[in-house]
Amino acid sequence: MANANKKHQALQRLKEEVNKKNTELAFVDVMGNGFIGDTLSSGINADDTWTSKLADDQATEVKTEVNHLAGVFRSLITLIDDAIRNTPETDDANDSPGSPAPQ
Repeated sequence: MANANKKHQALQRLKEEVNKKNTELAFVDVMGNGFIGDTLSSGINADDTWTSKLADDQATEVKTEVNHLAGVFRSLITLIDDAIRNTPETDDANDSPGSPAPQ
């Protein structure tokens, strides 16, 4: 009888947690509002805060860096998905490499 593969289960839980955190940090746009870097950088060069060429430059840099960081965290899901696909769901001793084929 095949048992559930603990590594596969752990990867599934990790994926759920990373998805949850990406959503909490707004690294995943579930509402169609655009990239988080655009939102966070918009207050840097706003009429009610600070406006200048330097503010423009800082806003652009923040937007670029935050969007890059969000991309790294989003790509983590792809890596986890690859690991899930390459990990069997069950941990059956008869399925391990080198085991004789069941009769």
